[in-house]
Amino acid sequence: MSRETIVTCDLCKAIIKDDEQHWNVLLYATASYQPHPENSPHTPWLRLEICRPCLDRLGIAVRNKKPEELHAPVPTIEDMIRELVANAVEELK
Repeated sequence: MSRETIVTCDLCKAIIKDDEQHWNVLLYATASYQPHPENSPHTPWLRLEICRPCLDRLGIAVRNKKPEELHAPVPTIEDMIRELVANAVEELK
């Protein structure tokens, strides 16, 4: 048995067929002295499932990177020095 989930935009009611065009918008309201919402155990005040055109219309900027791409390895100082030396050697040739 298979199941099909139909996702509709909460704003324009369009059917969202592509998973990459389906966005969850969460709204938190906290006092400025409280922890950042990502670290907060509280549930969002408002949760919307929005299509990409509505997201663009609202002016919400979106990072199109997948979670594993967001945490790219940071080069060490030794790696940067090696790269600079390699570039200098290439320029001298």
